[in-house]
This record gives sequence, structure tokens and C-alpha cells, in this order.
Amino acid sequence: MNAVAEPQALAGAEAYAEQALALVSGARLELLLQSEALDARLYRGEAFARAVQDFALASPRARVRLLVREPRAALRNAPALIELARRLTSQIEMREPAEDARETCRGERLIADRRVVLERPDAGALRARLLNDAPAQGQRRAEDFDSLWNAALPSTELRRLPL
Repeated sequence: MNAVAEPQALAGAEAYAEQALALVSGARLELLLQSEALDARLYRGEAFARAVQDFALASPRARVRLLVREPRAALRNAPALIELARRLTSQIEMREPAEDARETCRGERLIADRRVVLERPDAGALRARLLNDAPAQGQRRAEDFDSLWNAALPSTELRRLPL
């Protein structure tokens, strides 16, 4: 019988940011990040970008996919992460949801190796939850992400290189 992992409640941007950093640092092969605009309070600038870089370069099989609802805001909020993605195009992909799926792409969700899920369903909310070592829930959320990803468009806004 598969046990369902109990979610750990988190309160505030600081708690989310700490867990996001820990989640990335513990990931092995896959990171999926669905975000409204890569909120700077959650994806802490240089430290978060450095953790993503370490993850992406740790294995030739490592893969990061960023699905960002508001690319222009993400450019302002997380320039270090966007610049990293622009440099590591083989390991990090960025897309924006298709027009008909934009309303579905609300909140924040970070999934590591389809086993660990950090989510904040409402981007404006102070509460989030962590599902640690939860392969069934992680797999379901990753499949939801995959559906959105497969219909998403490459983000020209995020991929644009400065002249």
C-alpha cells in the first residue's frame, strides 16, 4: 500500500525561499519550475541561480524546465536565473504557457525528480506546502506540468539576448 506523504505547511516568502534552495540543492536529474513571474522573494537572486547552476552542471542528464506566465516581470525579478538559462541552453529550457492555458498557470510550483514538491497555489498567498519524498503526488504534479509544457511556447522574451 502506498502511503500518502503529509504536506508540511510553510508560512511566508522566507520559508518558501529556504525550501526552494534546499530542494534544488537536493535534486539529482530534473527540476520543473512553474511560476507566475519568478518572484524575487522566492527565488533569491544569486544563491538560487548558483544552486540551479550547480544542479545543471552536476550531470549531463540534468534538466531544468522553467514555465513562466509573465516573462517580462520574470526578467526584472530573477535576472541571475534568466541569464543562467540563456548561457546553459542545453540544460535549461524556458517557455511561457499557451494563451488558452495562461489561467491554469497560476501560483508557484517547484518539483524535484518527480518526488519532492514545493507549491504555493496562489502567488499572492503567504502559505505554501512542501511534499517531501512523495513520488505519487510528485508524479501527478509533474504530469500536470508536462501537459502545460507540451502546449507551451518557447519564450522569445526570456531567450532574447541583450545586444
